[in-house]
Amino acid sequence: MRLRQSCGHEALALQALQCCPDDLAVAIDFCFAHRENDDERKQSLQIRIDNAKKEMSTLRLLRDSCVAAPTVRPDTSSQCWLDLLSKAKEDATRERNARATALCKRRLALRIASVTQPVPSVLQEYRERAVVNWAGSSWDVIDLGVLAGRHTNACFWLCLAAGWSRCPATQYGDADLQRLHDLTKTITLEELETRRTDRDVAVDQLGRAADALRQFFCGRDGYMFRNQIVAIYAPIFAACHAVYGASDRYTTLESYKRWIGNVARGEFADELILAAVAKCLQLCITTVPHTPFGNTAWAIAQHPMEELWPSLGITHEIVMGNNDVHYVWLTRDDMPP
Repeated sequence: MRLRQSCGHEALALQALQCCPDDLAVAIDFCFAHRENDDERKQSLQIRIDNAKKEMSTLRLLRDSCVAAPTVRPDTSSQCWLDLLSKAKEDATRERNARATALCKRRLALRIASVTQPVPSVLQEYRERAVVNWAGSSWDVIDLGVLAGRHTNACFWLCLAAGWSRCPATQYGDADLQRLHDLTKTITLEELETRRTDRDVAVDQLGRAADALRQFFCGRDGYMFRNQIVAIYAPIFAACHAVYGASDRYTTLESYKRWIGNVARGEFADELILAAVAKCLQLCITTVPHTPFGNTAWAIAQHPMEELWPSLGITHEIVMGNNDVHYVWLTRDDMPP
């Protein structure tokens, strides 16, 4: 009734309600502007109408996000409204990030499952090749999974910690390395057997030792970032990328450091890391590769080669199987307890 009295014309009142259904004051101004045919007032009014529509859209967003929003459009200059809007944005952002994280985890789990669960025939292949290469010993293959501490894709580090734990006690000049070696000596065979059947374990003594090794080598200020080590392996890293035709941006010192940082956080370790680790720990890491069907058997790789062991003082060896992505641990029947 008030709106009809202000407009003086029922059709104009209906048009005002259609344009601004949620704000009576704006609707009344709409009637006056159009009844008086005031262009300047119409332009100012249109801005108010647009703002009102935006505010109502925001209000609906608040209600949809389950925030305790008022049932009528509040004064948007009030602190209450600003606080309400801020909370709605925070809740929406939190929910969006949670959905994105969950989706990322599902995709990662699918990708990991597709490359880190070797079929039984591949595990048998590792076992048969080990029996032929090391005559007189029987071998077992243990898939220790990919989880270690707060990180994934840790299969190499898990195999390293497991194998190192069975090596005789050694004295290292580096105090941090010595503490890591002492930590691995607390890993029991029961833990290793548990890992065989429960590959989703993340935090146990083996997982802690594996992640500690990973961070020692690739974490912030780790072994692979030491100047003398960078001088050896950064050129090799660049040369490997150049061989495969990578662009110049993948052959820089920055790309080497970025790659090492990625390995610390979740990228699979590769043969360059393996060689550096073997050199640092003063032992041999041998890899029995999976040969794709139809190919001639791929060669078993040693780091370093056995011919160099005497000059380097190496007497211990860790054996792993690898399908070009995932590492498993190969153990002899005479493995120390």
